[in-house]
Amino acid sequence: MIKNLSYPRVYLISPFKPDKKISISSTKSYHLIKVIKVRLSDTLIVFNGYDGEWTATISNISRGIVEITLRRKIKVQNSLKPLILLFSPIKKSLTAIIIQKATELGVTEVCPVITERTNITEINIERLVNVSIGASEQSGRLSLPLIKEPVGLSECLENWFVKRPLYFADKNFRSSPISNFMANKSFKDTFGAGFLVGPEGGFSDKEIELVLSYPFVEKVFLGTRILRSETASISLLSIWQAFRGDWIK
Repeated sequence: MIKNLSYPRVYLISPFKPDKKISISSTKSYHLIKVIKVRLSDTLIVFNGYDGEWTATISNISRGIVEITLRRKIKVQNSLKPLILLFSPIKKSLTAIIIQKATELGVTEVCPVITERTNITEINIERLVNVSIGASEQSGRLSLPLIKEPVGLSECLENWFVKRPLYFADKNFRSSPISNFMANKSFKDTFGAGFLVGPEGGFSDKEIELVLSYPFVEKVFLGTRILRSETASISLLSIWQAFRGDWIK
C-alpha cells in the first residue's frame, strides 16, 4: 500500500496494465513539469475511471512531454451509488463551481436543466469535464461524473427512473427539512437519489406544479434564507453524504 499521499495524481484515458508506457498530454505534462516540478524517476498516482488506481514512474521527459511507466494497482475500482444533480445553468464561473463541488461530493451524473427562468442555455461541456477531472484528481476520486448536455425540464422528468427519488428544493417550500428524510430509518435509497435545484429567481408556479405532479418527487426545505443555486447544490449534496453517503462509512 502506498502511504505517501503527496504524490501527484493524474487522470488518464488509456487502459492500464503493468509496465505499460504512456505519454501524458502536453497540457498535463506542462503542469507536471512547470507547476509540480516533477523529475525523472518520480512517482505518480494515476487512474482512468475503470481500472482502479495505480502507481507509475516517470520514465522520460522530452520536449515538454512526460512519459510514465505503470507499476502496480493500489486500489480497486469502486462503484458509486447513483447520485444525480439536476440544476439550471448559471453564469460560467458559478456553473464551474457547481461541477467542481459536485465531483468532490460524489455525484455520478450532472444534468443541466433548462427552465423558464434559466438565463444561460448553452454550456461548454468540454470545459466542465476538465473541471471535473481536476476535482477528481484533487479529491482522490476514482471516476468522473457523467456531464450531460442541457435538456428541458419536462423532458428530464419524463425520462427519470421512477424508482429513484428526486428531491426538489425551491425557495417557496416550507416543508420538512431534508435532514428529516435522511435520518428516517425506514428511508430507502436502494436506487440512489437525485436533487433538483432551480434557476436564479426560482421555478415558475407552473413548473412547480409540473414537478410535484410526479410521484417520485419529494419537496425539501433548505431553511428560511434564500440560497443561491451553487449554495443550494452544495448544501443538498453535503447533507446527503452526511446521512446516506460515504461520509458515514
